[in-house]
Order: sequence, then C-alpha cells, then structure tokens
Amino acid sequence: VFPLETGVYVHTNHYLSDRLQALEDRHQDPASSRHRLAQGRRRLEQEEHLFTPERLRNALSDHEGDELCICRHGNGREVRSCAFVVADPSEQCLWASLGPPCEGFLEKYSLDA
Repeated sequence: VFPLETGVYVHTNHYLSDRLQALEDRHQDPASSRHRLAQGRRRLEQEEHLFTPERLRNALSDHEGDELCICRHGNGREVRSCAFVVADPSEQCLWASLGPPCEGFLEKYSLDA
C-alpha cells in the first residue's frame, strides 16, 4: 500500500510498485495499461469528485489514444472492453455492465446484510 498520486484511485493492468515490476509479463507491452492509467486519472480529475455511476461510466468511455484508449471495441482477436464495474462500498452496492462502457447499460446490484 502506498499513497495515491492523485485524489482518486485508478486501476489498470500493470504494477505501480518498483518492487513488483519484476513480476510483469515480459511478453506484454505495458504501454496500453500506462496510457489508460494516465487517461483514467485525467478523466476522473475532470469530474471534480462528483462521482456517480453514470459520470464514472462516462470517464471509462474514453476513446483518446486509438488502440491505447480505455474503451476498446476490438474486432475478432483484438482487445475489447468486455465489462465494467463501479463499486460503492459505503452503500454496499455496485453497478455493472457488459460490453464497452460507451455502449453499456448500468445495472445496480445490492449486497443486503
């Protein structure tokens, strides 16, 4: 665990810790993951911390960066965003959707005690 560089937590598919980078898959180019991390942070900072599931879906719908973008629409064997999830632990619920964020419909799921 380490302090956030920004006021929001963004997760992509590469290690941020120098200690763990040796575990990275050497056959996978981390450029896309690093670009998506930067774009995610930028898009979420623009939301001014007024986070709602729909505003987060909008941030995840980013197409900037062509093949490196957050929202991917690959054909055939190309990379495609298959789903997205927005969680609210304080409310014990999450919203999820299948497919790329720009096309998806958010459905709410509650964790009743």
